[in-house]
Amino acid sequence: MTALEFNLLPEEFRRPEKVVRLRLWAVTLAGVAMVLIAFLIFVYTGQTKKLDYLSTRIRETQGDIAKLQESVRLTDEVDRLKEGLAENINAINELANQNADGVTILQEINRCIQPHMSLVSLEQQSHTYLITGYAMSNLTVARFIDKLQTSERFQSVALTFIKPTIVEDEDVLSFEVNGMIKASSTVAESL
Repeated sequence: MTALEFNLLPEEFRRPEKVVRLRLWAVTLAGVAMVLIAFLIFVYTGQTKKLDYLSTRIRETQGDIAKLQESVRLTDEVDRLKEGLAENINAINELANQNADGVTILQEINRCIQPHMSLVSLEQQSHTYLITGYAMSNLTVARFIDKLQTSERFQSVALTFIKPTIVEDEDVLSFEVNGMIKASSTVAESL
């Protein structure tokens, strides 16, 4: 059996079924739209906070990178300064070694100077020293040359010239001696 329903209300009071269904769908869609909008607002807010956090971290990382770059620059500069200092120290040591030989040669020449004698100049030309000075006699110059020849530092000594001259109203002899030094290894062995 089938049941039949009749709406006996006048037409103006009747609700059409389609309108009721459309309103129900509209309310349902509005509810779903509200929930969806709320969800999207929640997601947007979360993503915004996450982006803000990441932006802050990026700025901090960029600051750290700048500090590290400055540290690297300073480290490179320190390394260059160390290399420069090492070069300077090597040059100083080399000069000290060269000067040590020069100082010992000067000491040797000074030890050989005779009374009534004075040196005017000492010039180094490779392995040869050119010594000029004044003496009161030929014998004084000869003794100076003999001492230089018996020295451990000189291998050959020769008189270049000797001539009479006047210095401060005194008659003296001006002389020049040429002395060749021994090689460093020979000198080191004799010491």
